[in-house]
Amino acid sequence: MINVLHVIDSLGVGGTERQLALTLNALDPQRVKSYVCYFHPPDETALWIEEMGYPVYLLNAPGKSQWFGAVRQLRGLVKTLDIDLIHTQLFDADMVGGIVGRLTGVPVVSTLANSVYDPEWLVDNPKLNRLKLAFPRTARKYMARHLDRHVVAVSDSVKQGALQNMGIAEDKVTVIHRALFPSWLQDDIDGEETPSAVDIDPSLGDRYPIILNIGRLMPPKGQRYLIGAMPRILEKYPNAVLMIAGDGGLRRSLAAKADGLGVVNQVKFLGTRGDVKELLKICDVFAFPSLYEGCPNALLEAMSMGVPCVASAIAPVREVTKDGRLATLVPIRDPDGIADGICNTLANMESAKIMARMASDTVRREFTIEKVASKLTRIYEECLGITAEVGSHQNQYQKSPTK
Repeated sequence: MINVLHVIDSLGVGGTERQLALTLNALDPQRVKSYVCYFHPPDETALWIEEMGYPVYLLNAPGKSQWFGAVRQLRGLVKTLDIDLIHTQLFDADMVGGIVGRLTGVPVVSTLANSVYDPEWLVDNPKLNRLKLAFPRTARKYMARHLDRHVVAVSDSVKQGALQNMGIAEDKVTVIHRALFPSWLQDDIDGEETPSAVDIDPSLGDRYPIILNIGRLMPPKGQRYLIGAMPRILEKYPNAVLMIAGDGGLRRSLAAKADGLGVVNQVKFLGTRGDVKELLKICDVFAFPSLYEGCPNALLEAMSMGVPCVASAIAPVREVTKDGRLATLVPIRDPDGIADGICNTLANMESAKIMARMASDTVRREFTIEKVASKLTRIYEECLGITAEVGSHQNQYQKSPTK
């Protein structure tokens, strides 16, 4: 049995936090005993994890100014719980967890959710510049090279970024894609009624096509370029409507852009929604104009539903769409290219639906939590020098001392 302490910055409702909760529930309790530690609120996912039966610890250490106290608290927790391995996710957890791993002799596995070396990080984002990125880039590079026993990358493009920019050995990095929740991989229950567009929003009765985007309203998600594509789309499809589900700091500026382009009545900002699956069922095209991603989870969810997708041709998207065989790929930051991709998809809907069915089959087969849990367990065991000896009834695990 391996005692693993999962360390993360916070436990809000983001993709990384939800993925952690999903993974915990899939790890074999006969091989891995999990504990969770987070530094500061938000903590909506903490309750969910506790309800699943996993101990959760709050360090109450917000921000870099609290790292010293966090190191002290986390070190004590590692010793108290007799932790065999620390698994960190997100920047503060990576930094503090790496230091504690060195102080205690406990091996550390970290997860890279994206690559801070992607040049698109600086596009359309006045809050960031090369100077501000210098510290996290340098610190993360040092941790990965010198303190982490192993690194998990959420896509091959993130792995390649790590190899090229961090100088770590290839055999130290393993790609484990994000998994979708089981509900996305299951067919609807027989007899379950599919909602109509009018059920979701009465104003959608005569609108076609319905174009859907899901994502936080922030620069890297590229919604400004999707809105910029609407005038050209409306030339061919006058009743088209764009629905954007998600919230964030760019809502006002995106609404102003829609107003300035004269498409304010054709763009609906839905805010945060709890009925994403239903929205995907009523849309005609899913648009994903991101400038960069680690692993494009919202796109994978749309693909799993068999929705024709139009997405930016960035490396992680090319990876999950098999270089455009499972979705229509368009140039990044190109409203005309996005418009052409959407219009061509609509004009060739029969072939687009065939592609979408292939995408659904692929995602449902490849992006399962069982695969994630199996690969992670193997990494944990390898880091600890554990070998499996097959007995007559069950595997017996021999742990080499590493502390």
